[in-house]
Amino acid sequence: MLDFSSFTTWMAGAVIVVGICQWLKKLAQNLPKKVPSWVWSLLLPVVSFGAAYSLKGTALCWDALGIWAIAQMGYDLIVRAVQKKIDKDIAITDSMVTGK
Repeated sequence: MLDFSSFTTWMAGAVIVVGICQWLKKLAQNLPKKVPSWVWSLLLPVVSFGAAYSLKGTALCWDALGIWAIAQMGYDLIVRAVQKKIDKDIAITDSMVTGK
C-alpha cells in the first residue's frame, strides 16, 4: 500500500542517491581514463538499493524501486535545484564581500 510516509522515504532516498551519484561523477573526473556511460546507468539502481537498505524500510525492494524511479525522473531537477541554491549563496556572499 502506498502512503505518504513511503513517498517521503522515496523522495529523501532519491535526493541521497542523486547526491551520491553526483559526488562519484566528480570523483571520477580525476581518473586518468574516462568512465563509460553504462557505469553511470548501473550506478543509479545499485545506489537506490543501498539507500533503501540503509533507510531500513519494511519493504526493501518496494522502497528501492520507488527511490530509483523518483531519482531517475527527478535527477536533473534535483541537480539543477541544488546548483541554483549554491549559485544564489555564492552571489550573496560575493555581494557581501564586494559591498555591491
